[in-house]
Amino acid sequence: MTSRRMFYGWWIVAAGFISTMLSIGSTTYAFGLFVGPLSQEFALSRADANTGFIALLVGFAIWGPLAGRVLDRVSARWVMSAGAVLLAVGFAALATLESPALMALVILGPLSLGTVASGALAANVITTRWFYRQRGKAMGLLAVATSAGGFVMPPLVAVLMQHYGWRGALMALSVVVPLGVLVVVMWRIRDRPRDLGMTPDGDAAPQAQPSAAAATAAPASETRQWSFAQLLRDARFWSIALGAGLLLGADQALLASLIPYGVDAGYGAARAALLLSCLTFSAIVGKLAIGALADRYDKRYLFCVVAACNVSFLCLLLIGPAYPVLIAACCII
Repeated sequence: MTSRRMFYGWWIVAAGFISTMLSIGSTTYAFGLFVGPLSQEFALSRADANTGFIALLVGFAIWGPLAGRVLDRVSARWVMSAGAVLLAVGFAALATLESPALMALVILGPLSLGTVASGALAANVITTRWFYRQRGKAMGLLAVATSAGGFVMPPLVAVLMQHYGWRGALMALSVVVPLGVLVVVMWRIRDRPRDLGMTPDGDAAPQAQPSAAAATAAPASETRQWSFAQLLRDARFWSIALGAGLLLGADQALLASLIPYGVDAGYGAARAALLLSCLTFSAIVGKLAIGALADRYDKRYLFCVVAACNVSFLCLLLIGPAYPVLIAACCII
């Protein structure tokens, strides 16, 4: 199916972008803002207060496989909508609970499950269904959503906390974030191109493709449908999972620790926060670049480049460089 109108798959990317930005930005990126108030109210050390962040990441690991399995069987619109409802429940519960232990359970349960169901996992799954030739570009744009969440949500949460306190901010998030997710999901999310009489990338149907276009079609080996058991038995799957998991784990630890690292180094809170802003800007540029290159070059080599950048930055932090050098590294690496 061809049309001069924008391919509907880009609306899928846009909807997934907004949903991921809201869910990840209000949880992973905004968490650090609550560490101070929680420490003061419940007399917790910074390490104890950060247990909530650990619970969030453990929840992602627990619920990710389950949510992925459900997405193979249930409409993504309903999965993401259920995730939005869970986010509302989670934020509202955190705003009213008086026990840190119960709050950790809420983060581990409905909050992390809601984030997984309505955020990056669901958006990535749907996007891969809508694109093949331009998948790298589409996934690169979608990957920016997490960094965009780091720009949009923390300042909003900070303003809410300034005016309404940390509990009031959480209660506001229980309305704003789920409502935003529900609107874009119900408005634009559709599971597969065939639901709208389309094909991936907006290409013509296979029987109508000219020979040149047919030559660019995916090889049968690359469109093979893998069973879950077959994936678990394939060493390449585990190489991808473990490699990406190590890098993402290091990234999450860095996000949680960079501002305290800067404060402890004597840079002050404002200049330490600037480090994270520069790092997030760098991430946006990097994601767009890798997304564009992924359609042209071997993804294994691109992965090695990304890994080398991460290792270089961590080694630089161990050295304890001067602030200008650290700023430059955050902007580049």
